Amino acid sequence: MNRAIPHFAAGTTATNASIAGLAAVGLVFLVPSPQWRELASVTVPGVALLLVIALQLLHQHLTDYSTAQARAAAQVDSITGLPALPVAELVLSTEFAAAERGRELTIMLCRIDAFHRFRAAHGVEAAERLLALSGRVFNRRTRGMNLSARYDDNGTFVTILSGQTTRGARIFAERVQKDLMALEVADDPQSVSIGITTFEPHIGSPGELLRAVEKAVRDAEQIGATIVVQGETNSPSYSR
Repeated sequence: MNRAIPHFAAGTTATNASIAGLAAVGLVFLVPSPQWRELASVTVPGVALLLVIALQLLHQHLTDYSTAQARAAAQVDSITGLPALPVAELVLSTEFAAAERGRELTIMLCRIDAFHRFRAAHGVEAAERLLALSGRVFNRRTRGMNLSARYDDNGTFVTILSGQTTRGARIFAERVQKDLMALEVADDPQSVSIGITTFEPHIGSPGELLRAVEKAVRDAEQIGATIVVQGETNSPSYSR
């Protein structure tokens, strides 16, 4: 879709409205019969006014459409195609409130190991390709009721698993980990570390939940390409 079209239309509609109104009034003086000219002097300006109002409404609609397009673009990470972090934070806040009322909630952080080393060795273009392919994996694996987003610039992704238990999150994590480790970019095999944390009543805020899962993914990195559930390390590494 050409996003320049709404901007162009919005910019010209007000001018068009003015021209149309003046043209309509001008038509009154072109009517040859005095009788019809008198009738036209009443009806044509009214029609012109309605036309101007319609064009102004169209102008407002196109302006709103353009604004909505810009906001939507700002909510998507340009490299991975996944929602941006602010979207994930908003969803997490909503899901955390639901979890406090009894709904299951598990979050997962997935980090491409040594992503900075990969970018230094192969360049920004290869690093962005790796992120883009990773984004496709998350987009394919994440169910509609859940959400995956880019978490930071270190090759980390967050997934909010609404209504999901730790067991279900582990199954999801294993599938994602296998897919990511199968990616081939710059002939450099990838390893992936994953942390999983499930909401518990003693966790007081979304931020506290995120800190817990950040610790889990750090533990996974130290062990070496594993899946770490908060408080336990019970998943083997995968090898290519």
